[in-house]
Amino acid sequence: HANQNNHMLKLLSVSSSWSSMSVSWFSAMSSLHVRSRIKQARVMYDASHASSENRTLHAICVPLETAAFHALLKQSLGVLMRTIHAPAALAQIARLVPWLLAAIQWIMHCAAVICLETKRDRNAAKRALGVHVVLTTTACLTWNVAVSLAVLAVSWAAQIGIGHTLLEKKAPSMLNEGGLTVASVTFSVLLAYLPRLH
Repeated sequence: HANQNNHMLKLLSVSSSWSSMSVSWFSAMSSLHVRSRIKQARVMYDASHASSENRTLHAICVPLETAAFHALLKQSLGVLMRTIHAPAALAQIARLVPWLLAAIQWIMHCAAVICLETKRDRNAAKRALGVHVVLTTTACLTWNVAVSLAVLAVSWAAQIGIGHTLLEKKAPSMLNEGGLTVASVTFSVLLAYLPRLH
């Protein structure tokens, strides 16, 4: 019995070691993956946001644009559910969709805070996360369609008309470098806050 117990303890120890190594490996791979996606999105973002004035403008406008998008999505889904006389369960799911999308962005921003390599970048990521959470929550709870559309229109006009046409004299990277990517959408607010790579 003593030998069997020792054998079991060894197996448990080996199993525990493998589990620990697997978790560490998965964590490291996930961290590298997030860091790699952010870096790729940053390179594209930096290519058409060289001006410090334009970057400041985007740091103001992008969180507002993102918040307005979530608010409009919430309102649009609400109208759709009422129009089709959706069952209560489906209407409830529809109400949760904008929050779910926002939560995914917030979770990825939290991952960025952990994964980014420099303290400067991590602090920028924390500021971006705070602004994103406050503005998006406020928009979804209080903005109506008119406010959301106005914020979206002014934000886009400022970014494209002032930021890219007047300051950069260059089209946004999403228009001249292959379009939007999942990373550039997910980390849009973060990208507006991170300093240039070089």
